[in-house]
Amino acid sequence: MFIKIKSMGKNNTTYVISEKTTKEIIYGIVNIPKLHNPKNIVHIMNVLNEGLSESHMSFVLNSILSFKEIKTLQIGDTVKVKPPNYHAGTNFEWDVLIDKGLATIDGYVYGRIKTDGSWSDEFDPYHQNMEVMLYYYDVENQVIKEESVKINTFDIEVVDKNTIPFFNKVVQTELFNELSI
Repeated sequence: MFIKIKSMGKNNTTYVISEKTTKEIIYGIVNIPKLHNPKNIVHIMNVLNEGLSESHMSFVLNSILSFKEIKTLQIGDTVKVKPPNYHAGTNFEWDVLIDKGLATIDGYVYGRIKTDGSWSDEFDPYHQNMEVMLYYYDVENQVIKEESVKINTFDIEVVDKNTIPFFNKVVQTELFNELSI
């Protein structure tokens, strides 16, 4: 059995590692000398390797291998993500979102966490996908419209809503003036 690891780089490459290697990684985090009974390692490893859902195992592996602190997401968090490529031109226009302060010039849009990507009624902050309501702009009606998409949890960045130009009523010309000073 193999486990796929998706790169967060711009190519979104997927790497495959063996289950044996995964077990070795997890085994490496368990401090056997700290166990009151070292024979319990068998049960601990069984639960960690077989008892976790795919989403939770992904979260554990990402947490072990990440150099940055991983923070869990909550319903309502304001976030910044890369939208699906097929949305540009149909669901929104980049120039409109950037002008309205709902997107960045490096290709991110803002939104909010609606729920996790599972079918459960309970929110799971460790799920591998989140349902994000992306903020797009309806030019015809002059309002924000929300579009629901599932995004990989590790591709989501939490931001302070007060830093989003649209919600600060900061127009792009003011931003450009600040940058040129």
